Amino acid sequence: MTNRKPYLHLLILLFSLLLISSCQRTPSTDSIKETYITFGTLVEIELYAVTKEQAEPLFEQIRKDLDYFNFSLHAWKAGSLGRINQMMSAASEFSANPSVIPLLTQAKTLSLQSNELFNPAIGKLIDLWGFHSDQLPTGPPPDAATIQQLVAQKPSMRDFEIKGVRVRNHNAAVRFDLGAIAKGYAVEKIATYLRQQGVQHAL
Repeated sequence: MTNRKPYLHLLILLFSLLLISSCQRTPSTDSIKETYITFGTLVEIELYAVTKEQAEPLFEQIRKDLDYFNFSLHAWKAGSLGRINQMMSAASEFSANPSVIPLLTQAKTLSLQSNELFNPAIGKLIDLWGFHSDQLPTGPPPDAATIQQLVAQKPSMRDFEIKGVRVRNHNAAVRFDLGAIAKGYAVEKIATYLRQQGVQHAL
């Protein structure tokens, strides 16, 4: 583990560059655009070949969905993932909110496939550096001994089990930070929603 990993979420995607279109068709140049902030990111959504009346309820639902994902997948606030992190120190099995289980499962698979070069179990390390805050850290970095003590505990996605909605953790150092893939997951969900609503072209 290196201190560059907290920055994975800054590199994982350019949030507004998801194209949902068939390669055989060229979308109309007419579009309707909306911009707002969520996930700590400036989000721009552009819909093609829809009227303003059609676009308004789509934008409203997208805003609600993205705000929900932002809260639910937040590593240190009181959403679904935040509550799981609070429970990770428990020695016994506990129930997790079903909404976050698919992404945790996917994160574990990706971690193992990458030989743990991708490791979203290092939430404690990210917190140690001060990135689990709504304010950017201003103080000095953590001391080397504290960092090494946490690294030596080797938090890993291998350390927890998921059975349905039941979770058991085997390493008290594990805390989840899904920032590296949460935005991409949310984009996939929004793209699916737009397809279901008949929108064929969007950014």
